[in-house]
Amino acid sequence: MALYAARSAGLHALAIGHGFELPPSREPRPCFTPWFEGSIVRALEWEVLLTRSLVELAQLVPVVWRTKAPTSIDELYHPQKIALCAWP
Repeated sequence: MALYAARSAGLHALAIGHGFELPPSREPRPCFTPWFEGSIVRALEWEVLLTRSLVELAQLVPVVWRTKAPTSIDELYHPQKIALCAWP
């Protein structure tokens, strides 16, 4: 929510995390549990639901922020700067 608020307000944001917290900017996004039956389909369904929710939420933010509010996963998780943390 903090990242969403910062992005909506037009503030500079830095996303910090590892690969599981910062999804890659590609479609379809990788499914991290393909061995579970139906997990790929569920992951795609959740992504569609999240995108719809972001679009709906953008309509609720104040008008001055509306053009900056993220309406996709890429806009939300890929701010101006990313610090990808990895350990050996």
